[in-house]
Amino acid sequence: MGTVLLSFLMKSVKKLRIVNSLGCLLFVFYGFVLSPVSKPIIITNAAILCINIYYLYGKKSS
Repeated sequence: MGTVLLSFLMKSVKKLRIVNSLGCLLFVFYGFVLSPVSKPIIITNAAILCINIYYLYGKKSS
């Protein structure tokens, strides 16, 4: 999807993670829409989304 590709053009790591998270959410939705449900797409993008959320909100900055 375009949002994942767009995330690679970001200079700011925070913006990159936000745009990439949006792309991951769209891919998770896409995985559920596919018939039958595509578990590899859902699992991979959900994991990347969790990592992005961790670095955006969970990790204390130094």
